Amino acid sequence: MAKKSKGRQKVEMVKMANESNLQVTFSKRRSGLFKKASELCTLCGAEVGIIVFSPGRRVFSFGHPSVEAVMDRFLSRNPFNPHLHPPSGTMQLIEAHRNATVRELNTDLTQVMNQLEAEKKRRDQLNQMTRVSQAQCWWEAPMDEMQMPQLDQLKSSLVDLKMNMTKQADRVLIQNTLNPNSQFFVGSSSQQPKPSQGRQKIAIAKIPKRNNLQVTFSKRRSGLFKKASEPCTLCGVEIVIIVFSPANKPFSFGHPEVDSIVDCFAARNPYPNFQAGSTGSTQQLVEAHRNANVQELNMQLTQVVNQLEAEKKCEKHLIK
Repeated sequence: MAKKSKGRQKVEMVKMANESNLQVTFSKRRSGLFKKASELCTLCGAEVGIIVFSPGRRVFSFGHPSVEAVMDRFLSRNPFNPHLHPPSGTMQLIEAHRNATVRELNTDLTQVMNQLEAEKKRRDQLNQMTRVSQAQCWWEAPMDEMQMPQLDQLKSSLVDLKMNMTKQADRVLIQNTLNPNSQFFVGSSSQQPKPSQGRQKIAIAKIPKRNNLQVTFSKRRSGLFKKASEPCTLCGVEIVIIVFSPANKPFSFGHPEVDSIVDCFAARNPYPNFQAGSTGSTQQLVEAHRNANVQELNMQLTQVVNQLEAEKKCEKHLIK
C-alpha cells in the first residue's frame, strides 16, 4: 500500500532547532530566492543584487548585471560607507541615509495599511452581500442554520420533487417498453462545461507593455522581499536585497539592516567591528536607535503584507 502523502503544508515561521533541517531549509530557500530574483530581472528588466550570510557565516550572492555593479550604484546614491567619504561627514551621511530609509518604510507601511483597510471593507461588503443572498435563497443555506418553518417547507418541496421524479421515471419506463429502439438522452453536448485552464505558467520574457511591467514589478518585488524575510526567521540568516526598478528607483530589504551587511560584504569580513569609525557613545546610541526603528518598521511591514494577502485570499473565497 502506497504511503499517503500529507501534501503541501504551511510552515510555522519560527527559528528551526534541528541543525540538519536548518541547513537543508536554508539551501532550498536560498535557491528559491535567487530564482525569484532572476525572474524579476528577466520580466521587468530590473537590476537586483542579493547578499546572504548563511547560519555558518558563508557568503552567497546573486547579481544582475553583477553584485558589485548594483552595490556600487546603491552606495553612490546612498553614501554611507566610511571608506568613500571623509570621517568628518560620516555621521551626517549615515543619519541622512537612515532618515531616508525610515521615511521610505513609513510610506510603504502607510500604503499597505491603507490597502489592508480597503480589503477589510470590501470583505465586510461581500459578507453582507452573502447574508442578503442567503436570506433570499434560504434553501441554499446549511440545514443546521434553518428555522423550523423553513425546514418544513424544504421537506414539503423535497416530497413533491420525489413524487414528480417517480412519475417521470414511470413515463420513461413505459415509453421504452412500447418503443424499445428509442433512446433517452439527458442533457446536451453543447451544455458541457468549458474546461478550466487553471493556473498557467508565465513565459519568462521581458514584458513589453509598460503598465503591465510596473504592476508585475511591484508584485514580484513585494514577493521577493517576503521570500527573503522567511529564511531570516527560519534559519537566522542575514540578507540584503537591492533592487533598481525599470524607472531606476531603488528599493532595499535588509535583515538585520542594509548598511551593516553591505559594509560586511564589501570588507569581506563576516564579523565586522560595528564600532569602527564611531565618534563616541552618542553616535553609537543614535545609530542603534535608527537600526531599531528600521528593524521594527520592516517587521511591521512584513506583518501587514501577510495580513493583506490573507484578506485577499478570504475575499477570493467569498467571491467563489
